[in-house]
Amino acid sequence: MDKKAKKALLPAAKIGLTARGIVVAIMAFLMFRRAFSEATEKVDKTQAFGFLQDEFGSVVLGVIALGLIAYGVFMMIKAKYSSLSVN
Repeated sequence: MDKKAKKALLPAAKIGLTARGIVVAIMAFLMFRRAFSEATEKVDKTQAFGFLQDEFGSVVLGVIALGLIAYGVFMMIKAKYSSLSVN
């Protein structure tokens, strides 16, 4: 991959990884909250996205969704160029 393409891809990768981290952190928060309540449902991504929309609104949910799309594109490119790193 040439330097120009890599320079454009790496910020998108970092945005995508950050969005993925936010979703995982919210799932962890919901799991801890569920552990200290008496509910027996499992925590999944659907509940994490519902929490995002309820607490922060559709704009934040849209930003996270765009970040996850960027993460997906990054992972497809990383599959093609396996030596690519985000450092």
